[in-house]
Amino acid sequence: MERLDVVYAWVDGAWPGYRDELSRYAGRPVDLNPNRHRDNLDLLKYSLRSLEVFAPWIERIHLVTARPQSPSWLNPHAPGLKVIHHDELFALRHLPTFNSFAIESYLYLLPDLSPRFLYFNDDMVLGRTLHPGDVMTKDGRARIHLEWNPSIARRKDEHPWRAAIGFANELLDKAFGAANARRLVRHAPVLMEIQRWQALADKWPEPLEATRSGRFRSGDTFAPDFLYPYFCLATGHATAVSIVDSYRQAAYVGLDNRGWLVSLQLAVVDRLRPLFLTLNDNFDETAAEAVVASVRRFLESWFPRPSRFEKP
Repeated sequence: MERLDVVYAWVDGAWPGYRDELSRYAGRPVDLNPNRHRDNLDLLKYSLRSLEVFAPWIERIHLVTARPQSPSWLNPHAPGLKVIHHDELFALRHLPTFNSFAIESYLYLLPDLSPRFLYFNDDMVLGRTLHPGDVMTKDGRARIHLEWNPSIARRKDEHPWRAAIGFANELLDKAFGAANARRLVRHAPVLMEIQRWQALADKWPEPLEATRSGRFRSGDTFAPDFLYPYFCLATGHATAVSIVDSYRQAAYVGLDNRGWLVSLQLAVVDRLRPLFLTLNDNFDETAAEAVVASVRRFLESWFPRPSRFEKP
């Protein structure tokens, strides 16, 4: 079987000194949004547990984070685990960064990375057994999960994520012709390839440098989780999963302080057991303790056993 590594990017906003450094560079209130760096659910821990249960054939995990951070529960000497800090990978002129887009643009340069790898957000878990055929076709093309919702044109006054998708759309339009409606990419792990990432970097060197230079997400940076899949689709190196199958296989729960709604969504997910599940932090400035506790109970019910990545 082909070796496929898994790569995560992770940060803990509660790490001593991190908030102060963030505040020194932030220029807008949205830059300080805690849901970009909050780690009150230990979701990475459960994501790793899910890999060990449902994808034991994955042997190597790369965790990319800011120095000197590392999850308190993580065993840094666990077999197959490598923790890489930003200053070991990034050009110094791009540091410090609080921009997930910049971080994602560097991941394909990780040392000793498999030629193709799976990029997991730390808020994604597996709900059932994962096979290589779930993420790639028989001829090796990546399977891309798309949403029903169309993407949007760039407006710099919009939310940084939406503006960055708009910028990516402009790059794709100029390179491959305008598309009527590129759909948003659904939250799910993405099969990536070093060679394809290098081709993307060669095609758009100036936007890549702008993205890596941006301390925060903005309309002057592109969204790799949108640009990379559509670059692969446009060049014949990926295939789109049908919209119906995308929603069946990849579930998304937005976690907020409406406990009744979160409980309802988790009950549905528990019954359906999708292949991929994203638990996205949409809490306000402060997350309700009761909701956090209910989500933790849900995660423990799915993944009660510690993985080899946890301290004994």
